Amino acid sequence: MAQPTSNGILKFLFKAIVLPIIVLVVVVGIGVVVLGSMTPAQLGVADFEFSEGVSIRSMGFADMKIFDIIKQFRNLFREPSLEDMVSNPPDPEVEEPIVEANLGVSSASEGGEIDYLAIVENAVVYDQELLLEYNDTTLAFLINEIISAGSEQAEEEGEEEAVEAFKQLSAKVEEIIINVEGSERDMRFVISINIESLIQQATEQQDNPALNFALRAVPSKVYMVSDLGVSADANGKLVFVSEDLRINDQDNQISEIILGLLSEMVDSENSEEGSAEEVINKGFGEIVGRVVGNLGKVGTATADETTHVVSGNIVLGNDGILDGKVTVITYTQATAPAEE
Repeated sequence: MAQPTSNGILKFLFKAIVLPIIVLVVVVGIGVVVLGSMTPAQLGVADFEFSEGVSIRSMGFADMKIFDIIKQFRNLFREPSLEDMVSNPPDPEVEEPIVEANLGVSSASEGGEIDYLAIVENAVVYDQELLLEYNDTTLAFLINEIISAGSEQAEEEGEEEAVEAFKQLSAKVEEIIINVEGSERDMRFVISINIESLIQQATEQQDNPALNFALRAVPSKVYMVSDLGVSADANGKLVFVSEDLRINDQDNQISEIILGLLSEMVDSENSEEGSAEEVINKGFGEIVGRVVGNLGKVGTATADETTHVVSGNIVLGNDGILDGKVTVITYTQATAPAEE
């Protein structure tokens, strides 16, 4: 279950948080009260390098007033209230019975227990084609269970670098919202990343008391809020288009600079991937698309209301994307795609 894109996202995100914090320490140390209305460029410190090739100027802070840098940093990295940001969180007590009902007679069920890793590794197979619904909250729950199951396996077997990265940062899908208005179909994806352990590691590696103090002031969680256009192709596969990406659901200049820094990191890794926003949103889309794609083909069909057994009229595509949910036609041994 290789997820190299997701692993890179986490590495990029951490680098882009720590380096700007170093900038904040520098500008605070300059003397805020006296020089706060000036810019690093005016003060002659814009080209000071923190590491090879990394300076205040290269990160985009050179022409911002010291006051504005500090104010926007504080706003951006103040840990937001989850209740203010998330309106559609998954409730495990509600979602688990839905998952068990949908997957209980599939290849993902072993002895009455759901093998969550099986959902992301290969297509889930049934004896018959069924028309099943998955709410957006159920998809969020499923992905979290996959991360949890993968983390446990990685710990036991020392495998799956990408899953191990999710484990170390305690990544969690806080919300998925599928919104359909007319012909427009969008998805909001909110993931929280716990960076407390990485901040602690960075603190232990630094001898600068001011930097250590600033690092301790960083919130333990960072939220990435992704907006994606979503559709389903003629084969019943989800297709995503990057629309917007925000840190802690905020749009401000510091957030744009950090995403720009992420873009430079992405370029250094693979110049063909696109901007940071596109790469990160692509990774989020791949997570959802892979899970849904293994659950079945997105579409509609005529099916028994009780047994959900499909009797005909299968139509794959956008009609399977509804407000708050997707409908899939499940795989059988005859229709399942080949294992990767």
